[in-house]
Amino acid sequence: MSRAWSAPDGPVAQTAIAVWYVFVISLCFLVACLPYFVFETVVGWQASHVALWLGTLSLAPVPPALRGLMESARALVTERGHPGRPIRRFYRAVLDATPALRALWYTVPVLILLMAYDLALYGADSSAATVAVAVAATIVGIVVIGASATSAPTPGDNLPGLVTAVLRALGRRPLVPMAWILLLVVAIAASRTPLLGPSLTLFLPGAWAAAVGIVNR
Repeated sequence: MSRAWSAPDGPVAQTAIAVWYVFVISLCFLVACLPYFVFETVVGWQASHVALWLGTLSLAPVPPALRGLMESARALVTERGHPGRPIRRFYRAVLDATPALRALWYTVPVLILLMAYDLALYGADSSAATVAVAVAATIVGIVVIGASATSAPTPGDNLPGLVTAVLRALGRRPLVPMAWILLLVVAIAASRTPLLGPSLTLFLPGAWAAAVGIVNR
């Protein structure tokens, strides 16, 4: 019994390999987020043209990285045994993205910039503007996650077709995006745990993406 557990293909070894896989894909995602971390540390969001543009540009690598994260984690969930080559899987998922998904990546920074200007101009004086921006940001985030989590081609392979397909799929299963948001809240809360938070952050992106993959099945 003990030999079976400690064998190279036993539960202990497979769990350790899966944890390593989650760590590597999480690190790949966090590397793509480095520009935003630098922006938050050096500049931060403020009501100035420079800050709004720099903040938007720093977020531009996140949607492609999210695609790499979701595809890599999906392989961990769907394939039996260790998927292998996490770094290559991560970047291959980005490079092999469909034209519709690439168009979504180009569109997201524009939407972020518009929402940032709206919040900077009207957010301080209007709670309605703040709520509207929050709702819009949530919808954009859900669409990006949904588009990143699917590998199925869309009709016509264009941006409207992709967005329509994602919204229809989520409309048929409305609890799924709610589960994504709940898992994200749990991951963010775990990253802020005293003492353990910084260490957990190195694993949380991949763990969250794997949990999303399980929810989507």
